[in-house]
Amino acid sequence: MSELIVAVLIFVISQFTLKLLIEPFIEFKKVISEISYQTLLNQSNIISSPLSNKELAQTFKHLSASLIKAVDSIIGYRILRLISFFSLPKYKDIREASKELNLIYYSLHTGEKNVIEINDSLKKISKYLKISTSYSH
Repeated sequence: MSELIVAVLIFVISQFTLKLLIEPFIEFKKVISEISYQTLLNQSNIISSPLSNKELAQTFKHLSASLIKAVDSIIGYRILRLISFFSLPKYKDIREASKELNLIYYSLHTGEKNVIEINDSLKKISKYLKISTSYSH
């Protein structure tokens, strides 16, 4: 009987670890990868296109919200960040990257583009999240 209790306890602990730590961490990494992918894939539209692009704008608005959602779903994020194995960005940097994604959203949504500001936003996102957002830097 005690082996059964130990087995159930191990199963419960493993499920707890999977659902509350590992899955949110994987989702967070997916969002960060998607941000890099979308900035690289759509770089010419983000920077050069003089027209507004509402569909692409919505993508960046979604990514901004998804980034905050993903990091907030990781229990003990600030503690996990201190463990160098995870190499996670600071919580403050994630918030700043989200703001920069919203600036890109606004410029794509309205068509009011300032190339210098957009390039600056891409550089900041790259720095804050430690990802590639441009082929040139």
